[in-house]
Amino acid sequence: MDGAKSSIQTFSETWHVTYDAGDLEAFANPDRINAHFGLPLPMTERVFSISLHPDGRSNVHNAGKQYRPHYFGNTMLLRHIKQQYPDAWIWDERYKFRRTEEIPGDDRRRHAQAEFVRIMGQDRIEAVHAAAIDTGLDNGRKMVGLPDDAVYVPGNPPSWRFIEIKIPGRNDTLRTSRTGWLHLLSGFFGRDAAVECQLVEA
Repeated sequence: MDGAKSSIQTFSETWHVTYDAGDLEAFANPDRINAHFGLPLPMTERVFSISLHPDGRSNVHNAGKQYRPHYFGNTMLLRHIKQQYPDAWIWDERYKFRRTEEIPGDDRRRHAQAEFVRIMGQDRIEAVHAAAIDTGLDNGRKMVGLPDDAVYVPGNPPSWRFIEIKIPGRNDTLRTSRTGWLHLLSGFFGRDAAVECQLVEA
């Protein structure tokens, strides 16, 4: 991907994505956020995100009632991926290595999981889940530390990427559980499939 740089770590590569004051200002403005970040994204039916309404618009301001500044990284990464791969499938904090029927929550969350299972395949999901249990990453079936995003890009190897978003300027660093998941997933999907995305202020 553009902006990607090889990491000295053995489990992943690191992407460096820049943001500026204009991104921060637009993100904080409910009247500008959607247009600035290109929302709804291309092929919005392939995007399942904690930071978007069902129609693909941002839910960061929730009709002006609540501001969610912690979704800035999610929004930046969604735009970054779709600018390069409009046909990408993205699960932004909306996937688990579990069966669909084991996912709690509403119909929208279960639909996101059903699409994840359909594209990845139940056998592979169960294999990753078993490995997570063996390595102590299951955390009582909560899977704490799972990378923020799962991304599937048809015909573009590696077709799967698992991305953890960090903002170093805010003292945001990888925890042990996050590192463990990236190591585990690189074993199943390849070294380049496990990614740390660092958001860096221009």
